[in-house]
Amino acid sequence: MKVPNLVGSSQSVSDSVIIKNGLIIGNISKVLSTTTPAGNVVSQIPEAGVEVPMGTAVNLVISSGLVTNVALKKSASSDSEESSKGNTADKGNDGDISTRWCANNSGNGHWWMVDLGSSYNLTGSEVTWEFDGQNYKYLIEVSKNNSTWLAVVDKRSNTLTDQTQLDLFTAVKVRYVRITITQQSSGSWASFWEFKVFTSPTSEVQQNEVKPTEYSLKQNYPNPFNPSTMISYSLKEKSKVRLIVYDLLGRIVDTLVNEIEDSGIYNVRFSANSLASGIYFYRIQAGNFVTTKKMILLK
Repeated sequence: MKVPNLVGSSQSVSDSVIIKNGLIIGNISKVLSTTTPAGNVVSQIPEAGVEVPMGTAVNLVISSGLVTNVALKKSASSDSEESSKGNTADKGNDGDISTRWCANNSGNGHWWMVDLGSSYNLTGSEVTWEFDGQNYKYLIEVSKNNSTWLAVVDKRSNTLTDQTQLDLFTAVKVRYVRITITQQSSGSWASFWEFKVFTSPTSEVQQNEVKPTEYSLKQNYPNPFNPSTMISYSLKEKSKVRLIVYDLLGRIVDTLVNEIEDSGIYNVRFSANSLASGIYFYRIQAGNFVTTKKMILLK
């Protein structure tokens, strides 16, 4: 393992914390070199506690890591899986990099979800796609109840082609994590070897949060729909939220959200299995923000 240069005033590194891409991964236990550039291999290993001059590049031996992959072998599901070839949802977090989850067709919008079993404060996630050098665009959301979803990573405009991609975020206590592959390169399907979700006892890390700057209610997608559709809304600050579906006569069909939620981008799925075709309305009230939109159910 190599780490970047330690830049700052002279310091002892014996009790320092290693941070890789913003995630705390372990403690420094030994100093390999204070003269060889970081990344080079040296044979002698002086004990930790050496004073490191300002800006010195060092190689280190790392003790046991602090980050935990809480998604490992937890219950997983997906909207599509290539079961004929054994590429099922449970292969996406089994800890085996030789097995994978894959959707059953090349369409966009397929999702994979893990139930962590209980709630965790999360620090990030890591996905290892099936193919290196290809561009996958995706959205990562978290949920307390598998109903209301908060977007924590929005890479629907992703330009990276790295096979493994790490994303950092701050999540309130949540139980479910879902990744939706919104688009992939031509010739490839929604598919990855492994998806990890991280939690750490230390949260002093710079995070990448999706921070909306205004209240908004998006048009549901798809629209028209049958039998379910996704409704998205944004909260610029913590608010009491009511999201209600009405029919043409103004009668309440369903109450999708009725609780206090933190700032963020949320997605709620509305299922209309028991409803007749027709026009419906959905209305949000969040603080002083109130707006209504129309949607069409076609069966």
